[in-house]
Amino acid sequence: MLGKWLELVGKIGLFSLRVVKDAVRPPFEFAQLVSYLAEVGNKSLALIIVSGFSLGAVMTLHTRSTLVMFGATALIRLSRRSRSLSKSVHS
Repeated sequence: MLGKWLELVGKIGLFSLRVVKDAVRPPFEFAQLVSYLAEVGNKSLALIIVSGFSLGAVMTLHTRSTLVMFGATALIRLSRRSRSLSKSVHS
């Protein structure tokens, strides 16, 4: 069992070494790299925008209650409804 695990770690190490060695050895194909990055970037732009918006919304909802709990009213705007909700949640 240990022998197979060490063999796997060794193979991964040799593969990683080969990747690093081949990355710095000519010929460099910058044009191909740029075209791949442009293709992948254009196809994933919508996913990045949606996930960024979702992450921002979730982080806003989670940090707001902490700011209310510590009294950071200068950083957030509190309405009467949100004050009563935060008092009932933290009571």
